[in-house]
Amino acid sequence: MAEQSLLAAAELMRGEIDTAQWFRSVPRSAVVDLRADTAAIICRGLSGNITVLRTRDGLVVCDTGSVETGPMILEAIRRWDPGTPVHTVLYTHGHFDHVNGMRLVVEGAGGNGRPRPRVLAHEKGVALMPLWLASRILR
Repeated sequence: MAEQSLLAAAELMRGEIDTAQWFRSVPRSAVVDLRADTAAIICRGLSGNITVLRTRDGLVVCDTGSVETGPMILEAIRRWDPGTPVHTVLYTHGHFDHVNGMRLVVEGAGGNGRPRPRVLAHEKGVALMPLWLASRILR
C-alpha cells in the first residue's frame, strides 16, 4: 500500500494525476522503511508525511503533522518502533500542518513517565507556531 502511494506521488510530481487522485492512493497511515533506522510515515490528510529516525537516545521525529494526522502519525511510529521514546522533534517550519501533532507527543511522554522531547526549530519558525506550542517550547 505504501509503495502504491509513492508511485502515485511520483505521478503527481510529473503532473500525470491531480491531488485528489493522489489522496485516494494514500492509506490511513503507512510506514516506508528507508534504511535500517529510518522510516517515512505517510498518512491521508493535510501534511501527513513525516520522517522518523532511531538513534541511541531515542526517536527523532521530523515534523508532527496536523491535528487530523497527528494521531495517525503516532500510531504508525508505534507500529514501526513500539518501545523507543521520542527524544527529539525537529521542525522544518512552524505551519499548523507540521506542528500540531506535538501535543500528542508531549502527552504520550508524560503519560509514560518520560521527559518531554526536546524541540529543534528555527526561532523564526517558532514565531509561526500556535501559541500553546510556542509557549511550551520556550519554557
